[in-house]
Amino acid sequence: MYSSEEPIRILAGFGLKGGTGLLIEGNYIDGGPNVNAMFGRGIYAGGTSGVIQDNVIENVNLGIQYMPYDNPGEGLIQRNIVTANNIGLYNNFQTLGAGPVTWKDNEVSIADNDRAGTKAQVDFAWSNELLNFRGIFAFTFGTQGSGAAPEAFFLNNKLDGATTSSF
Repeated sequence: MYSSEEPIRILAGFGLKGGTGLLIEGNYIDGGPNVNAMFGRGIYAGGTSGVIQDNVIENVNLGIQYMPYDNPGEGLIQRNIVTANNIGLYNNFQTLGAGPVTWKDNEVSIADNDRAGTKAQVDFAWSNELLNFRGIFAFTFGTQGSGAAPEAFFLNNKLDGATTSSF
């Protein structure tokens, strides 16, 4: 998949315990100029649970965003290769009662983004803002909902923060 702001987007719904059995596997995603789109994501999965594995995701603002909400199923995100402008792996909106999420054996590095040419013309383009690259960003809402506290595990992931970008 090339030059899409969100090539893979799955949103099962808020608070619906949107099912289990998600499998996103073996995809090649190149965001092209959307590396500079503030809302550009390679894979966005919310309200469901399952496996995201063996994908190559390049030139995106945000690599993989996994948001189970209160879905009790387990999540496994493994063996993905991600180059992102802003966030590589994003564990987001995991409320009380959500199943555990394991992120393991992923490789994350910073995508080249000179913010020029077609990159400057994408929707919601970054301009001169400085970014703090986050290889892994975990943000839970462990005070909302009911049930056990959310758990996220990060195991054997490799992060490369080297860049030549002035941003």
